[in-house]
Amino acid sequence: AAKYAGVDARKQIMLIIMIGAIIGGLSGAVEVMGLKRRVYMEFVTNVGYESVAVALLAGGNPLGVIFSALFFAALKAGGATMSIETGVISSMNSIIIATCMLFVIGVGVVDSRRLSRVVDNSKDDDDAEENVGASDAKEGN
Repeated sequence: AAKYAGVDARKQIMLIIMIGAIIGGLSGAVEVMGLKRRVYMEFVTNVGYESVAVALLAGGNPLGVIFSALFFAALKAGGATMSIETGVISSMNSIIIATCMLFVIGVGVVDSRRLSRVVDNSKDDDDAEENVGASDAKEGN
């Protein structure tokens, strides 16, 4: 769609990557220099995995990323309190996240199967219409 509209897709992709790198670098610098004043060994643990989970839960919706990130932040922040208050094991947080991801993946699989059935049915209908048109043309001769 971008090529059809005359947008240089490679240039836009590089621009977005550069903007994301700049924002990530600035936020890391603020974290190190402003809050902790040094780099700890567990500075950014599991951020990559969590970002994939957030994006998957958001389903490609930019506003959905905000809400799914807030959901994961609430799970991480409340996980320790949940463990202390209720006596639930601390890994329950990871289990809840994994269950959410399995549910989202399952919904995606069901949607893709439903879409493939719809496409197959429309192809069958098109083939049937072509066959009817061809038989009508033969009867007309």
